[in-house]
Amino acid sequence: MARVLFVQTADAVKYRSMIEVTSQTIREFCTKSGCDYMSFIGIKRGFHPWQAAYNRIVILMEILNSGFDGWVGYVDADAFIVNLNFDIFSYLNPKSDKSIIIPRSRVNDDLYWEINDGIFFINFSNQTSAKIVKNWYEEFMAISDRDLERCEDWVGIENDQDLLQKVLMNNPEFAAYVEHDNVNIYGADSKFIRQILRVDAPTYQQRLRIIESLAFAVLERDGQGESVITHGGLARQAFDQACITALYEVLLLRKADDFGLAENLKSFINSGRDLPRIMKSFIKSDEFKANFSNFCEVYNIDNPHSLTERG
Repeated sequence: MARVLFVQTADAVKYRSMIEVTSQTIREFCTKSGCDYMSFIGIKRGFHPWQAAYNRIVILMEILNSGFDGWVGYVDADAFIVNLNFDIFSYLNPKSDKSIIIPRSRVNDDLYWEINDGIFFINFSNQTSAKIVKNWYEEFMAISDRDLERCEDWVGIENDQDLLQKVLMNNPEFAAYVEHDNVNIYGADSKFIRQILRVDAPTYQQRLRIIESLAFAVLERDGQGESVITHGGLARQAFDQACITALYEVLLLRKADDFGLAENLKSFINSGRDLPRIMKSFIKSDEFKANFSNFCEVYNIDNPHSLTERG
């Protein structure tokens, strides 16, 4: 059975707070499944925090040079495992003839090189994997230090994903060794690893709150309800999330959306966990009012007018 090593990396300024949350799900998964885990905080090569995105390229080259011959699962700082009981070996073992398992950046695009490199598995027992890593590394090293220093953000320079897409596009012989997976990794309904992207929340802090609430819920569910969360307060936060989730399901008759859950969770905690107050905010919402007749029907309420008058 091949070894599986999970890798994460982040800068020390911004995304460190995210990786401190998401890494808990990955560490717990590794403990349960017998995989290995490593992380790196900082910048392998570059000058600005965002350039930690290139770390994955350097780390993969280091792993290649070490002689490692198993699978490496790379997981961005904003991604976390949603199923701690996922059978990783049954997933990877039949794919020994592949070099890389990676999601498409555009699900309906037939171009094999249109990928998203936020989550992927790369097979170091396959010779084509070494070629992909070496070419990716060479493309990165071709960027001058001067260009890295002048680019304080993503604009005006090829990022890590651009470089991998270029490698795949320029080497069509790699196509047979690439398998796309948008079912188990990357997507909002992913069965194994989920990623919360910048487009999923307007600010970094809101994105972080979404990740916290979802990742902590995964950890809290593990062990048939026994918390595996190790630092103080996180078990309480998972309980808080359960309260807000219940309000969505009981009052609005639907599952909570990520952004709404994060915002209401914040309001609930800031109010000192005033449950009657947050319940009133749900009842007074436009959504509840618009669906009030359906609410009455579901709960068999005979006199909705008197109910609204009392509210």
